[in-house]
This record gives sequence, structure tokens and C-alpha cells, in this order.
Amino acid sequence: MPHERAPESFGSWLRQRRNALDLTQVAVAHCVGCAEVTIRKLEAAVQRPSRQLAQRLAVCLELPPPEQEVFLQVARGERPVDRLPPAWPADTITLAGDVVGSVIPLPLDRVPPPAPLPPGSRMPLRRNPLFVGRDSDLRQLARTLTVRETAAIGQV
Repeated sequence: MPHERAPESFGSWLRQRRNALDLTQVAVAHCVGCAEVTIRKLEAAVQRPSRQLAQRLAVCLELPPPEQEVFLQVARGERPVDRLPPAWPADTITLAGDVVGSVIPLPLDRVPPPAPLPPGSRMPLRRNPLFVGRDSDLRQLARTLTVRETAAIGQV
């Protein structure tokens, strides 16, 4: 994992975090609902985000809820940048065994109704009512994902 020096500004921390998550400026802009030039200005430290934009950035940058308030304060210039968590999280790689307990169990006998989008998500298009007939495929996918054995890429 690359090690960059400690960020000197909110913008440099934002760039490091975006890189840690393998996101482009375009992807972050789309995630938070702003123009790409806004992300460039934030990273160049020539502009600060509004509170609303900072809240959407916190979600997009996958900050845990306990860290989001400090993030908002730093983004708005109310606290120094050294109060932010490391931009390159130590747990960037998560082992499957660590995740199993927190995953919602998938039903194997039915396809659940669509859940609401997570906070901060945007879906510019409505659900397509013509996209039907995938129940069998989705149940098979759920069965495959719930098997507690090692799987290989391309395994059916």
C-alpha cells in the first residue's frame, strides 16, 4: 500500500483518501452530485466544501459515522487537518472471515424486494418495470454467495 506523507491540507487528505479508495475525481463528483472541477478545486485547497457537500463526501469516502463530524469540521476549516483519520486506512483489505458476521443473510427461497439506497446515494433513473424474469438467477447467485467454502474466479 502506498505511503504518502501526512497531508498538509484538507485537499491533500481528500486526494489521498480518494486514491486509497481507487476513485477518480469524476467518480467522486458523481457520487456527491457536483462538478468534477469542484473536486479539483477542493483537492487544490482553493475552495472549501459546503456543509452539505462535506456530508456527502464523508459518505462517498466511506468514513465511519463516528469520524464524520470531525471530517465535517476539518472540511469547513473549523479544525486542523491533523484531526482527520489516516487517509490510507490500515484495514483497506478486509478478509472474508471478518465480514461474514456483518452481512445480511440472503434468502435462498425468494428474491427480496429492492431495499432503499444507502444515505448519500443517488440513482438518476427510475427502476425499470420491464426488467423482470431474473428471480432464478438471483436465487442461484444467493446460494453461491452463501456457501462457506473457498471459491475461485470463474467458478460456476
